[in-house]
Amino acid sequence: MGVSKRMNAASRAQVFDFNRLPDDLLSRILGVFNVRERQHAALVCRRWHRCAHAPEVCREVKVEIELDRRWTNALSLERQRCKLSAVFAWLARHGQHLRQLSLELRNHGWAEREMERLLAQRIAAAAAAMPQLQQLYLAWNDAAKIRWAGELPPSLQQLGLYVRFDDKLRICSSMGGLTQLTLLSLSASVIQIDQRLSTLTRLDTLVANACNVDGLSASSATGQLSFLQLYSVQWRECIGDLTGLQHLVLDHVEPDEGAGEGTLLEQLAAALRRMTRLTAVLLERTVQQDGREGGVLAALAELPRLQRLCLFTYGEYYDEEDGPAPCLPLPLGPYSASLRMLGTSVDCLNRSVKLLASCGELEHIAVMCGDCNRPGRFWRWAAARRRSLRRVQAPHEYEYPGAAYGATPFEPVQVVRLQEARPQLDVACIEPYSFAALFLWQDPFADDEDM
Repeated sequence: MGVSKRMNAASRAQVFDFNRLPDDLLSRILGVFNVRERQHAALVCRRWHRCAHAPEVCREVKVEIELDRRWTNALSLERQRCKLSAVFAWLARHGQHLRQLSLELRNHGWAEREMERLLAQRIAAAAAAMPQLQQLYLAWNDAAKIRWAGELPPSLQQLGLYVRFDDKLRICSSMGGLTQLTLLSLSASVIQIDQRLSTLTRLDTLVANACNVDGLSASSATGQLSFLQLYSVQWRECIGDLTGLQHLVLDHVEPDEGAGEGTLLEQLAAALRRMTRLTAVLLERTVQQDGREGGVLAALAELPRLQRLCLFTYGEYYDEEDGPAPCLPLPLGPYSASLRMLGTSVDCLNRSVKLLASCGELEHIAVMCGDCNRPGRFWRWAAARRRSLRRVQAPHEYEYPGAAYGATPFEPVQVVRLQEARPQLDVACIEPYSFAALFLWQDPFADDEDM
């Protein structure tokens, strides 16, 4: 009985009242929590609400500002200017706490280069107040020459610059001073990269979304790139020099001007044979599974470290006279010993059962497209497999084409049968696939409630 009383007294002695803490210490404690946890804490009382939203707690800020001069009056324009000035004034006062800043300026009706000059002035003034900034993402609607990159804090590790897709973006040599930069993400119609940017020796991730990228060899000169992600760009031979790549994402990469599609497949196959360190390859709308991709598939099969492979073409390709073009089966090769995730069409999976049977480490199969109602060799293999396979995913089906919006989806027949045959297997239907669904990249402007 005495022991019980002593234990109860000790437990009461350990109880601490957080309301006795000063505001600055309470804010520091709440700053350790993520956004959702701080929102729950802010509901306790007004004092906690004030401390949970203190400027020193806001390490990650995302701002979207509408700046439309097309159909606005003088009062509306003044409000827009005040809104923009207030954002940069707040950054000047409290920027010393920031780690990540995402600023999207939806400017319309502005004079050419006006937004570029405004950003050069504002960013230069605010950069001095953000000495600990690590990630910066800027989006606006105007062509620009980024001469003000030298004004950015040297602590910057990730930089994203996005302009309207019909505008040009030029990266000048002033960015060479960002020696801590590890990720560079660019989006424009034409991207021009200064050849003197080879001083970015820590740059290991490059993301480019453009019709044309000039100076790509500047970022490859260091040989440090391990992650390359290209969207809607023309192929460049210098890509084959990136022999240290570990992740390669090509979405709708087109042949160079004057070269045919066959040349692109040959150049891509030759580049893949040199990239022996690749662990993840995603080819979306780049290699059409129509029977002409044999050289690329053979090069992929020779990659000894490949763990994640995705071939996504949004369905089968049809010829008006010959009907659907049959895709080639995935060949056997050294990658069968390391492959863990595979995403491709159901037609390709049905033709690649020999490879699937030889993959002793395969854990995740993603059916990217195709008819999942018809029986096939893949579904029979998946129902009988008892080894490493843990997850099979397929897209939803709808009652009729084009009913994805507002219609109730249902599971395809073969997915239901696989669930019944192997209840211990994680079998699920999801919305149409994207690269983000395969956990290989994340859009900096995507919503993340746990940041």
